[in-house]
Amino acid sequence: LQLAKDGFRVAVNHLNHLEAATETLQLVESVGSQGVALQADVGSAAEVSRMFDQLKEVAGRLDLLVNNAAVQTFAPLLELSESDFDRTIRTNLKGTFLCSQQAGRMMKEQG
Repeated sequence: LQLAKDGFRVAVNHLNHLEAATETLQLVESVGSQGVALQADVGSAAEVSRMFDQLKEVAGRLDLLVNNAAVQTFAPLLELSESDFDRTIRTNLKGTFLCSQQAGRMMKEQG
């Protein structure tokens, strides 16, 4: 919300929680800014690319990226499944890499 108060338009990514993204956008609008919800799995290069293409269409530019997509599985190490570990790495690490890479490309194109 501070970014919205500071005059930024805000894009909110969600995987499958449109309602929560919409609530966030309502808060953004309540402080006088604008925003958009974009759906994508940040662990997928194709979906991240699509999301940034959509962002370019609706916003035209990108000035700041906040990487905050994350998942956590609460389980003892000896009970943690490989699929839970992979999902965490895919979202928390690969998602940060993919979004940062696309944001950097978009910012570079902007000059």
